[in-house]
Amino acid sequence: GLEEKRTFFLEYHIGYWVLGQQPPSKAATHPSNICRPELFPFYNKKRQSGVEELQFIMEEIRPEIVVVRRNRPVFDSEHAEENHYIDQYLETRFKVLDDMDNARILIRLQGQ
Repeated sequence: GLEEKRTFFLEYHIGYWVLGQQPPSKAATHPSNICRPELFPFYNKKRQSGVEELQFIMEEIRPEIVVVRRNRPVFDSEHAEENHYIDQYLETRFKVLDDMDNARILIRLQGQ
C-alpha cells in the first residue's frame, strides 16, 4: 500500500520509478542534488539552499513515507547543516515502519 502514500527517497531513489511516483521536487530527483545549490536556478529560484529545499519538502509537501539508508548519514559529512535538519525532523516526526536490507522505511507520525 505504500504506492498510494507520498514518498521521499533519500536513498534508493529508483523507488520513484518502481512506485510510479514523481519526486517531491525537481531537486529531489537525486538526493545529492539537494545539496547542490548551484543547480537551484534551474529547479526553482525561490529556494537557495539545501536546508530551504528540505524545509519545503518536509513542511509543505509533507511526505508520509521517507526512505533512508540504515546506520548512515543522509548526506555527505560536509553537509552538516542539511544532515542536522533532516535528522532532527525525522527523529521527532517519523517512526520506523520497517527495515529491508540496508533501507529504513519511516512513516510520518499522526498529526506531525
